[in-house]
Amino acid sequence: MKGNRKKAELRPGYISAIIVLILAAVIAMILLTDANRDRREANIVLPETGEGLSPSGSVELPREAPEPGKNVEIDTGNVLSVIRAMDRPEQYYLEMDSTVYADGSSLTAHIRHCVRGEQSVTRRIRDGDRTARYLLRSGDTIRIWYEGGQDVYSGSVEDYSGDDAAGVPTYEEVLTSADRILSAKYVLEDGRACIYVLTQDEALSYSRGYFIDVDTGLLVKSQTQKNGTLVYEMRVTVYSEDISSMENLLDM
Repeated sequence: MKGNRKKAELRPGYISAIIVLILAAVIAMILLTDANRDRREANIVLPETGEGLSPSGSVELPREAPEPGKNVEIDTGNVLSVIRAMDRPEQYYLEMDSTVYADGSSLTAHIRHCVRGEQSVTRRIRDGDRTARYLLRSGDTIRIWYEGGQDVYSGSVEDYSGDDAAGVPTYEEVLTSADRILSAKYVLEDGRACIYVLTQDEALSYSRGYFIDVDTGLLVKSQTQKNGTLVYEMRVTVYSEDISSMENLLDM
């Protein structure tokens, strides 16, 4: 006599773990795409109205009294030169949310990022995690550890990009996108005067929008869409030149 077999069921914990793994894979793909992309010539027709990631509700700034890096006329031909010429603070503190979207779910990492000259330290914790991860970049060395832990990983900057490891996109990403820029203009975003740059990766069907603060020269918002669907967003929520809350970590 054959016994009744119960159907295998996934426990809630397993389902959550699977979702986290899927989202983590998407994060890795997004962060590593630009770092590993071969440069190539792109056959792109420039749109007239900023298609794809055009920010909703954005307002173009008046272009009076041109000032280098601020009120000069911005277009796809000069935007990279303007971004390179912008003044940036020697030290600053940021808080930001970094969110990945996949299959109707989302995973957000809350990030605190402190920069002093060539040094930086980042604290990153994802929703659902109990332990934050720290990353310290100083000189040619990167150190990574978990809050409350004793083990510390050390490596070379050449082998491990500090910004990629920390999950912090920066304005430098735009500077490597000369052959993929679709549009560039001034906008107001979240109350900030910004330079908005839209790029496209045709091979992977990605569009990326970057918002660079005119006052600080720093990236304050970034969005990635795949085939018109939002898959990643980073948004700065706090900016300050007071780094006292994390400065002690820079001297470790």
